[in-house]
Amino acid sequence: MLRSLPDARSHALDLGCGSDHLVRQLTSCFEAVTGVDSDPAIIQDVAVPANTRLLVSEALAVQERADLITLLAVLHHLPLRSALEHVADLLNPGGRFLCVGLARPRSLMDWAWAVGNVVANPLIGLIT
Repeated sequence: MLRSLPDARSHALDLGCGSDHLVRQLTSCFEAVTGVDSDPAIIQDVAVPANTRLLVSEALAVQERADLITLLAVLHHLPLRSALEHVADLLNPGGRFLCVGLARPRSLMDWAWAVGNVVANPLIGLIT
C-alpha cells in the first residue's frame, strides 16, 4: 500500500484501522492521518503521533474528505455498493483509494472478480 500513495498528501483516512499498524506507517507520509474503527476496545489507550487521531465510528458514518482512503481487510464486512459510493464521495480530486480484501470467493461472480484481479492488479502496479 505504501508504494501506491497519491501525490497529494494532506489527509489519509484508514477505515477499519484495527490496532493502527497502517495508521502509524502513514503518519510519516501525510500531514494528518485519521484511523477509524467501530470497536472502541481495539483503539482505546493507543498512543498515536501528534498528526494522528483515532475515531470510534462506523466506516460509513465518517464524513471526512481525504487524499487517501484505505480499507485493509474491511470491505467484505460492509455493504459493497454503499461502501464504494461512500469512499468515492469522501475522496478528494486526484486522491487514491487503496483496498485489500480477504473475503473468500463463494459465487461465480466472486470467482470472476478474483480472476480478473489476478490479471489487473499487477498491471495497475506497473502504471502507478
